[in-house]
Order: sequence, then structure tokens, then C-alpha cells
Amino acid sequence: MRNAIGWRRVWLCLCLTVLITASAAAQSRVRVHSDQTTIWRPGFTVAAAVVPAGTVLDVVGRTGTWFEVELPRRQGSQATTGFVAVSRVTALDQNPISRPGASPAGQSRRIPARPQPYSLRLFAQGGVSRFTADDTFTAVLGRPNGLWWGGGVQGRTSNGWQLEFAADVLQATGTRVFAFEGDVFDLGIPIAVRLVPVTASIGYRFWRQGTRAAYVTVGAGRVFVRERSDDADADEDVDTAFAIYQVVGGVEVRSWSSAAIALEAQYSLTPNALTNAVATNFNEHDLGGAQLRLKVLFGR
Repeated sequence: MRNAIGWRRVWLCLCLTVLITASAAAQSRVRVHSDQTTIWRPGFTVAAAVVPAGTVLDVVGRTGTWFEVELPRRQGSQATTGFVAVSRVTALDQNPISRPGASPAGQSRRIPARPQPYSLRLFAQGGVSRFTADDTFTAVLGRPNGLWWGGGVQGRTSNGWQLEFAADVLQATGTRVFAFEGDVFDLGIPIAVRLVPVTASIGYRFWRQGTRAAYVTVGAGRVFVRERSDDADADEDVDTAFAIYQVVGGVEVRSWSSAAIALEAQYSLTPNALTNAVATNFNEHDLGGAQLRLKVLFGR
């Protein structure tokens, strides 16, 4: 009789253990309630995935205000985990995993650093442009386009905003020309032209998925114009500056942990900058134009 009572107690304990384990397993799932929610890899410098609202995730641990969850995986792929903000999900039970640092048995999880609210990156860039005053530049430089190179610094926030300061340089050689009654005459005097736009811009990353992002920026600044000729009088040399306005659209791909590549298209305006006889002859007074460039960014 006593043996029967003992076995009953053993079975009761086993049943309770199974029920508690099943309950804990059922209490480790959450549903994403915000669209385009980012799941971060440890360290919060690289996005592991971006999931839509309604996605159900299995929780394996919690650290502060972050759940460690299993990433959605394709058939045949291995299970990996990432971190999602608690504020972005809704628990599917009354008591989701709440012990900080909880993790599956036999596995050690390092506690992630809190994501930085902003980051700072340096960049180098180069590209080709076509000037709005294409006839004027063709007459003076022999072509309507030019090669640019430069660089700058970019600050960005975790919610998609970015602020950028940049300086670029274009250097070209040509000859002085003279316009009279609609005709342009080459004077045969060599000249060297240098354009240096210095700008500040603000932008927003309106699309982000994994290591890719698309953005648009608007900016303004000054473009410094210098023109020199060894065979001309000093008063014929040019040193001046004009206001410049620009809009940029780009796509960025993070290729390494601390570097990324971006392709950008820019359109700039520098109204009423060209006032010489050649520009007046062609009725072209805007020093701006369209530019396509490649940018390499360094930093997280």
C-alpha cells in the first residue's frame, strides 16, 4: 500500500514537471506589432533581419528591454538568433520569458551592448557630372562633363536620419574663348579651372532591409570658383564663390563590418553664377548639373 502511494507521488511529480515545462515553452512566443521591425545581431551594428507586422517569433532569452529571438529561417537552414526591442512585440501569453540573460540549456549567450543612438563615419567619393551649361563648358573645356573627387564626414541616428558635410574638387584645363554676335572664337590662351563645392546636407533613410538602405538628402553650401591663365592679365583671373543647392538620392550596401559602399545620383543648382560673354551668348547661367558618384564609407 505504501509502495503504491509512493509511486503515485512519483507520477504526480513527473506530470507536474511536464506541465510546467510545456507551459514555459508555450510562454516563449511573441508577435511583432510594428511593420518593418529590425532584428539585430549581437552588438547592434548589423541588422540580422527586417520582419513585417504579425510575424511570430520564439523567444530564447531576455536582456533588459530586448528579447533574444530565433530568426525566421528557410527550410534546411540552421537556427540563428537576434535581438528585437520589447516595445516592438506583443507577448502571446501572460508571462513571457523575463529572466535577463535566459538562454537554452548548454548555450552561453553574451549580453549585447545597448545600441548607440548615433554613429559617425568618414567617406571618400568620386563621380562624373554633366553641367547644365553644357555649351559653355564645351566651348571653354572642350567637353560638357567633368570628373569629381572628394570626401567628408557623416553622422547618422538609429531612427534613419543623417547629417553630412562634404567637399569636392573638379580640376580641368581649357582655353579662353571670345563670343561675338552668336559666334565663339578660340583665343588659344590656356586656362586652368577649379571648382570646389562645400556643402552640408540632411537626409532620411526611408527604406532599410538587412545590410541595404535607400535614402534621400537635401543640402546647400558654397561653390568656390578659380580660373587661372599664365598668359593673361591678373585682372582676368577669377576667384569667386556662389551659393549651391542640391538634392541627392542613393542606395547603400554594407559590404564589411566597418565599411559600406553607396551609389548616389545628385542634381545641383547654382543660379546666376555664369555671367561672362560666352555664357550670355548661349543663355546659360547655371553652374550646376547632374552627377553620378560612388561613395565608400568607413565606420559602423
